[in-house]
Amino acid sequence: MTSLYGQLAGLKELGLLDCVSYITGASGSTWALANLSEDPEWSQKDLAGPTELLKTQVTKNKLGVLAPSQLQRYQQELAERARLGYPSCFTNLWALINEALLHDEPHDHKLSDQREALSHGQNPLPIYCALNTKGQSLTTLEFGEWCEFSPYEVGFPKYGAFIPSELFGSEFFMGQLMKRLPESRICFLEGIWSNLYAANLQDSLYWASEPSQFWDRWVRNQANLDKEQVPLLKIEEPPSTAGRIAEFFTDLLTWRPLAQATHNFLRGLHFHKDYFQHPHFSTWKATTLDGLPNQLTPSEPHLCLLDVGYLLNTSCLPLLQPTRDVDLILSLDYNLHGAFQQLQLLGRFCQEQGIPFPPISPSPEEQLQPRECHTFSTPPAPEPRGAALSSGQRLLPGVLGPWGPAATRGGGSWGGEPVFIGLSLPLHEGDLQPGGRGQAAAPDTLQCLQQPGAAAGGSAPGSAAEAAAQAPLMAGAPATPN
Repeated sequence: MTSLYGQLAGLKELGLLDCVSYITGASGSTWALANLSEDPEWSQKDLAGPTELLKTQVTKNKLGVLAPSQLQRYQQELAERARLGYPSCFTNLWALINEALLHDEPHDHKLSDQREALSHGQNPLPIYCALNTKGQSLTTLEFGEWCEFSPYEVGFPKYGAFIPSELFGSEFFMGQLMKRLPESRICFLEGIWSNLYAANLQDSLYWASEPSQFWDRWVRNQANLDKEQVPLLKIEEPPSTAGRIAEFFTDLLTWRPLAQATHNFLRGLHFHKDYFQHPHFSTWKATTLDGLPNQLTPSEPHLCLLDVGYLLNTSCLPLLQPTRDVDLILSLDYNLHGAFQQLQLLGRFCQEQGIPFPPISPSPEEQLQPRECHTFSTPPAPEPRGAALSSGQRLLPGVLGPWGPAATRGGGSWGGEPVFIGLSLPLHEGDLQPGGRGQAAAPDTLQCLQQPGAAAGGSAPGSAAEAAAQAPLMAGAPATPN
C-alpha cells in the first residue's frame, strides 16, 4: 500500500501519471487505490497530502481499534448486515478492523461511487482482483477462479458473467435479481481483496515450501486436467473404513474455518452443452472440477473469496485476454524472494494455460544483481512485452480507453500509438459511451456474455464476428423487461 503511493507520486512528478489509463491491484495495493479514488480529481493533484495522511494513519497507536467502544460499533454494524440479509463471516469483522486502522471515522464510500472519479476520464480506472475457491474439500491450488471488480461491474472472466457493482452481494437466481441488498461500504470489499484468513491448512503447508515446489505440484495437477477433453462420468468406490479415514483427513486439511461468504450471483445458471470446448472457458480452465458442471461455482449458494496471493501474487493475469490487446506490461513489484520470481511464476502459469506471455529468462548475473529495468519480449510474436523493475509494486499503465484515440484527459493528448499498455479495461465493461453496456445494463439481470470479454451492446475490436458465431457459455432465466 505505502509503496504504491510512492510510485504514483513518482509517476506524477515525471509527468507520466496522466498517461495511465488503468491500474490493477490486489492485496494491500487495493487499499491505496480505493482511498485515492474517493477524490474525483486525485491524479490531478499533488499526492504529498494523501501520503502524509496515510503516514499518520499507519503510524498511529493500533490498540484503539480494539477499544470497547470500537468493538461495540463492530458488533452493531455486523448485526445490521445480518439483519439485512448478508451472510455472517469473519471477513466482515476483519474489514471493519482494517477500516479503523486506516481511517479515524467510518467511511460511507462505495465501489460504484468511484464512477465519479472516472466520469470525464480524469483518473485511471481501477480494477481490483480476488480469487474464488471452495469452502471445503479442495485447496486453492485445486480450485481457484479469478474474480474482477471495477466501479462498473463485478464478475468472472471464466464464465463471462458480470453484474453491476452496486448489486454485488445481492441475491440472484438463474440470472435474475431475487433480493436487492444495500450496496456494501468499500471497507467490506477491501476486506475481501486482502482476505488472508480464508486459507486452509493445506494452502499454508504448500506455501511453506519454496514457490517453485508449489508450482511443480500445480503443473502435475494440470497435466491430469489436460487429459480431460470432455466432461467424464466419474465412478466412486463403495464407502469403506479406509475411505472414511482418508476423507476425514482431507476435510481437516482443506476446511476453511474463517471462510468468506457472499451471495453467489451465478447461482442457478446452467452451462451450454458445449461449454467445455468454449475457447474462453478453456483458457481459464484450471481447476479439478471443470469437467463437472454440476460442481462448479453456479451450483454453490455462496462465493468464497480471498486474496489472489494464495495462487499468484500479481493482479495482471485477468488482463491477458486476447481482446484486451495488451502490448506492454510495466511490472513494479516488491518481493522478498527476488525481482523476477512472480513474473516467472506468472509466465509458467500462462504457458500451462496457453495464454500468450513473453518468456521471463533473466541471466544468472541479472538474478544476483538486478538492474533498474529489464525488458522481456518475443518479437515479432503478438505476446505482450514486459518491463520489470527491481523495486516497486504492481502498477500497470493501460491502453487508450473509452475516451477514444483523440480524446484529451487532463491536458494530455491521446492521439497516436499507445505507449503504456496493461491493466486494460475489460471489454465487457469497455463501452462506457452512451449506449454501451457499462451504462445501459439491465439493473435486475445478470449479464451472461456470448463471448466473455466482449461488450453486450458495444463492440470488441476484431471479435464481433467471433461473438456472433459462438454459442453462449451459460444461460439463465429470460431477462425481465425494465
